[in-house]
Amino acid sequence: MSDLLDALIQQRKRDALDYRKYLQEIVELTKQAKNGLCGASYPKALDNSTLRALNGNLGKDEPLPQR
Repeated sequence: MSDLLDALIQQRKRDALDYRKYLQEIVELTKQAKNGLCGASYPKALDNSTLRALNGNLGKDEPLPQR
C-alpha cells in the first residue's frame, strides 16, 4: 500500500510540473501574440492590426482590407 501511495504522490508531482510547464508556454504565447510575433508576415500595406485582422478573416486577399 505504501508503494502505491508513493507512486501516486510521484505521479501527482509530475503532473503538477507538466501543468506548470503548460502554463509557462501559455504565458509565452500570449506575450508573443500581444507583441505581434506569432510568425505571421503581412504585406507592407497592411500596417496596422485592424487591417491585418481583416486580411486574416477575408482569406488573405490583400486588396480587400484596403477598400
